[in-house]
Amino acid sequence: MIAHYPHGFKNKQWYLRIFFQILNVALVNAWLLYKKKTGHPMRFLDFKASVASSLLTLGKQQAQQLRKKRGRPTEDHGEDEPPAKKRCAPPKVALEIRYDRLSHYPKKLVTTSAPRCHDEKCTKRSRYICVKCKEPVCLECMENFHTK
Repeated sequence: MIAHYPHGFKNKQWYLRIFFQILNVALVNAWLLYKKKTGHPMRFLDFKASVASSLLTLGKQQAQQLRKKRGRPTEDHGEDEPPAKKRCAPPKVALEIRYDRLSHYPKKLVTTSAPRCHDEKCTKRSRYICVKCKEPVCLECMENFHTK
């Protein structure tokens, strides 16, 4: 049966010729089982085409499912509670030093990672620290951070 329907191309790689030969033998065996099981007369070439088309559609469906599942999975939050905002640790400086209004100047950080601003109302990252408090505070929050 395989001799009647050759695969139509020659290949220099011996392992590809063996692969296609095994594939054709498997297709012939599947075709014979299909004819025996169903009793439906179908030409081998038509059977081969239907197997190829069903494999292609199956591959498309799996590719679509994989495309949908890409990325980070979404978190399921309750409907009544919004997701919590990212906050930093509370300031470690003593309140007397923080609110004394003396020598609080911003200094630019040299590091590549920016810590979060320590002001209670701010969630941004800041590349500045207060020289006296040694706390990361963005320029917009500098005055608010040092007043009660």
